[in-house]
Amino acid sequence: MLRHLKIENYALINKLNIDLQSGMTVITGETGAGKSILLDALGLLTGKRADTSVLQNASKKCIVEAQFDTEGDWFTAFFSNNDLDNQTPSIIRREISSTGTSRAFVNDTPVNLSQLKEIGAQLVDIHSQHQTLTLSDAIFKYKFIDTLAENIDLQIDYRKDFKLYKNLQNQLSTLLENEQQAKKDKDYYDFLLNEILEIKLKEGETETLEAEQKLLSNSQNILQILSNASIHLGGNEENIISKINKLKLEMNSISSLNKNFEAFNDRLQSLYVELKDLCAEIESEQEEISNDPARLQFVEERLSAIFRLFKKHSVSSDAELLKIANDFDDKLLSISNYDGQIEKLKSEIEKIEKKLISRAIELTKKRNSISPIISKHIKQNLAQLGMPDALFIVDVQSSKTLTEYGSDDINFLFTANKGSEAKELSKVASGGEMSRLMLCIKAMLVEKTSLPTIIFDEIDTGVSGDIALKMGNIMFAMAEKMQLLTITHLAQIAAKGQHHLHVIKEVVDDKTNSNIIEISDEKRIQEIAKMLSSANPTKAAVENAKELLDLKN
Repeated sequence: MLRHLKIENYALINKLNIDLQSGMTVITGETGAGKSILLDALGLLTGKRADTSVLQNASKKCIVEAQFDTEGDWFTAFFSNNDLDNQTPSIIRREISSTGTSRAFVNDTPVNLSQLKEIGAQLVDIHSQHQTLTLSDAIFKYKFIDTLAENIDLQIDYRKDFKLYKNLQNQLSTLLENEQQAKKDKDYYDFLLNEILEIKLKEGETETLEAEQKLLSNSQNILQILSNASIHLGGNEENIISKINKLKLEMNSISSLNKNFEAFNDRLQSLYVELKDLCAEIESEQEEISNDPARLQFVEERLSAIFRLFKKHSVSSDAELLKIANDFDDKLLSISNYDGQIEKLKSEIEKIEKKLISRAIELTKKRNSISPIISKHIKQNLAQLGMPDALFIVDVQSSKTLTEYGSDDINFLFTANKGSEAKELSKVASGGEMSRLMLCIKAMLVEKTSLPTIIFDEIDTGVSGDIALKMGNIMFAMAEKMQLLTITHLAQIAAKGQHHLHVIKEVVDDKTNSNIIEISDEKRIQEIAKMLSSANPTKAAVENAKELLDLKN
């Protein structure tokens, strides 16, 4: 229940603080006084959008704050799940800065808009002047009939599975598109992979071939240099090795005479051995080096083929090119796996679809069961509201198409005249008839929901006289089960309230402000009398007002 409301710097409201009571509270005031503004501000606490246009003073922030009773299991779970302080009454606050930034708080802890909407939906139902349009809204129809059919838990389970069902269908659709594209790409990937595989490249081969290509392309020069070295070292009579050997023999003859001579001899011996080894290795290398134009041509052609693939795939090494080949192989493998993945998804979809169909059938059964009861109840209430021949039908048409709310199309059919065919509500009902219908529907919902507060903004539009009195009786009965606030221009309904708030406009410092005060006793009689006649009510209007107030109980 809404205990207290504070509004600052919102539209025509400068500052407002008001305590609210249980039962039925009526809100009256002249047209344009700011009654609906009050509810618009309260709507901010249920997550409605706002911008700087609502600021009375553009240099200051707007604050809307309310205290609600928040006892019960749902609120305990909400506070726990969102890591919020659990207290009652709880304080819900919305702030809009001069820059348009909006912030929301629950018990002084910041919350996001979705959290605000979630808790707001459990605290208050605000019926605006134009909400009768929701009678034609599909979602409203489902929520209305499922609430009365006690389908809520079943609907929650169904929608959870339906969400999974749609996700799987989206995955399947994506997979089929990918498969189709992959099959188009398969030949291309096959070509690219085979092009790489055909050259039978081994990691490190390019570096080896480049080294060989350098040797082959310089083979003549290399052989000439190695030949010269071999000749000079040991290939002619005056070769270096022979001369070193002669020096070694001569030095050996004097090595015993002096330690230095002995060292010279040892070094010449080492030099002799090293040069002989060097000469042997050069001769061996000469045998390995070949002047083979055919081999050179082969190496250069292979390198050319490898480098062409390097350039084509934007790589610079054997390892990178081989990785590209592995990637193509993986893609081709994944293409071959599409069939298995698709069949698996189809199987999962079929399984959950069977579950959805079963639950949809159960939803349909319970909807069909409650529909005539709804029609009968609303017909009885409409008869009390001056429409004895009215007929309201909840038409449940089953289809094979699964939607978020089952497999039913729900329509509200209506006629106000005896003998006339009931047709789609939005096409045949007048404004006054829509208002009475909406009141009957809300009254039925009260029986099944635990919503603590409901607010009507001129739900009595288009009615008057005895019908207004009977609408007031229905609202009074609703207020026995919940807190009910209603904005009205009708004295018959205003007189039904257990509490009466009056909205006034006043000019302060050359600025128009809206304010709200609670009235009772003589002031209330005068206000209702004005609603019956004029700003200066007659004695008859005053007496009529007293009679209406006496009838409220």
